[in-house]
Amino acid sequence: MQTLKYRLRDAERDFERASDADRPRIQADIDLLHKQIADQTAAIENPQAAAEKTEKSIAAGLEREREPAKPVSGVSRTRFINPPPATAPGYFQDRNKENALIRDFLRDESKRMLTINGRAGIGKTAMVCRLLKALESGQLPDDLGEMRVDGIVYLSAVGTRQINTPNLFADLCRLLPADTAQSLDALYRDPKVSTESKMFALLAAFPAGRVVVLLDNFESVVDSTACCITDAELDEALRALLNAPHHAVKLILTTRVAPHDLALVQPGRHATIHLDEGLDSPYAENILREMDADGKAHLRDAPDALLDRARVRTRGFPRALEALYAILSADRYTTLEEIIGDVGAR
Repeated sequence: MQTLKYRLRDAERDFERASDADRPRIQADIDLLHKQIADQTAAIENPQAAAEKTEKSIAAGLEREREPAKPVSGVSRTRFINPPPATAPGYFQDRNKENALIRDFLRDESKRMLTINGRAGIGKTAMVCRLLKALESGQLPDDLGEMRVDGIVYLSAVGTRQINTPNLFADLCRLLPADTAQSLDALYRDPKVSTESKMFALLAAFPAGRVVVLLDNFESVVDSTACCITDAELDEALRALLNAPHHAVKLILTTRVAPHDLALVQPGRHATIHLDEGLDSPYAENILREMDADGKAHLRDAPDALLDRARVRTRGFPRALEALYAILSADRYTTLEEIIGDVGAR
């Protein structure tokens, strides 16, 4: 509380000395500090009420996450298991070509595994989660048309549900009728049955339709040197998914390191998207302008040439653009020109 009060006094002094151009930015800090002090005061005076309010906020947030982006008659037509590992921001831009490639993969019954390979911060997870979120209501994003999906399973190394065979098997079973799921669960618990046989039986329960499984941050289970899967049971399960007779399960991997050995299994059933490049102009510049909706970071109304230099310096990587905006928002004395100049000097 005392730290917040010190910061408020500093901000009020800065406001008195600031130019007219910088005052809106400082005023936003002052307003935020007043709110934080009020919230902290309430929490100190009534900690139980503050805890209950936090729990309600978390519950409401989770419920919003589970709502489809474009509900059809107010009801989602797709069952989905686990929360998605990310939510695409409202200022998401472009990736239209990649979205079309994902659509083609989902439509092609001969394809079973799509690997989206690219460096950290390039936007792999946000892109896929945005598309799958739209699919929950039967629509592809960016006017790419309708598509029915019977179920979506989210597994992520950084999410609430880790990538491993028990989770993959159990979560796919949750999309099946209770009696079928129960018999498959009994089969999975039998130590005498191989992982391949268990997966074949599971996949046979999905003879038609379209079920999508996202394995996000898949590099967590890949040896970066040998480019092979480190979990032997998971490796066998994914090989079974590729080798099994016809089924309706589609697998999407987002990863910084592609599993080369897995790519050699039924190569005709694989598809790959290499996400190497950041956003082109004007998409990167649009992100900077839209993040600074109130203009306090001086990005919204910045000259096109200056924002183009920012795009070049960040290579158009979405996470780098977000970091640039965060720096300007957190430090009201730093300008975009200074940051770009510092990068250029190095």
